[in-house]
Amino acid sequence: MCGVAYEPAYIGVLQQQGNVTVVHAECPRCQSAAILAIMAGMLGMVTTMGMLTDMTRDDVERFKTAETITTDDVLALHTALD
Repeated sequence: MCGVAYEPAYIGVLQQQGNVTVVHAECPRCQSAAILAIMAGMLGMVTTMGMLTDMTRDDVERFKTAETITTDDVLALHTALD
């Protein structure tokens, strides 16, 4: 975001499956973060898709193992707040 190159110490692999690697990168200067999916394609081409986030690497790891929120959970919260 701020134009500073990301340093390897602030980039962590979250998941790797086949030709896709998902990483979390954080800027030590401006504290912005992104989750990136890096896909190695045929003929050596690489495609990257990114999403800015306010989550830390620990947040992402915690949500990966969290229970799935169901429709019933959402309806129960809505009822409780009503």
